[in-house]
Amino acid sequence: MNSLTSGRSLTIPPGACAISTRLLQSSEDRLRLVIDTIPAHVWSTRPDGSVDFINRRWLETTGMAMEDALGWDWGAVVHPDDLARYVDEWRAALATGEPMECEARLRRADGKYRWWLTRNVPLRDELGNIVKWYGTAVDIEERKRAEAQLRESEEQWRDVFENNPTMYFIVDAVGTVVAVNPFGAEQLGHNVNELVGQPVLGVFYGSDREAVQRNVAACLEQLGSAKKLGSSHGS
Repeated sequence: MNSLTSGRSLTIPPGACAISTRLLQSSEDRLRLVIDTIPAHVWSTRPDGSVDFINRRWLETTGMAMEDALGWDWGAVVHPDDLARYVDEWRAALATGEPMECEARLRRADGKYRWWLTRNVPLRDELGNIVKWYGTAVDIEERKRAEAQLRESEEQWRDVFENNPTMYFIVDAVGTVVAVNPFGAEQLGHNVNELVGQPVLGVFYGSDREAVQRNVAACLEQLGSAKKLGSSHGS
């Protein structure tokens, strides 16, 4: 029996605490079921960064058992070349209390590594103290492959641009030189830096300017046609 400030007493019915405990456990079980079912890789950690829960999808993807993934043992599936960097960034987030975002390669159950984007955010109490961290991981392997292919393509084009014994100019819509390859600059008696930023017609001899002007106009016309075509397809 508990006394209230009004002088009246409140009688707690027998079994009320047990009912409350069962309701809380039922709520936690439902939440865990949802977290295990959603198509995402989710975990939680204590304030010190040690994992205290990790969902089923993450375990299925990595092939780890729950007991092997708790604490700090999850590092076993991080690529050796990424592990030290990942741990350093995670410890820095724990020290500052700031959200963490990091890309790293994780080993799947089949032994293959794929790139993942992981995020960890803190949960704070009413006093601002961190009581829990929650994390997610998203597979970004396809994005990383596309980025690598783009870099390779750019490097191949740059190699052609820089080393081909052909005069290459890149100009903007108003005819200003944006880039020129070393061979082209040399043929005109200049270095690259002297030509960048100059009107393209001004860097050629007078007898060549008419032909250059026609080429620039044709390029800009093709660019305009491409833009119109892209717009019509997008509408």
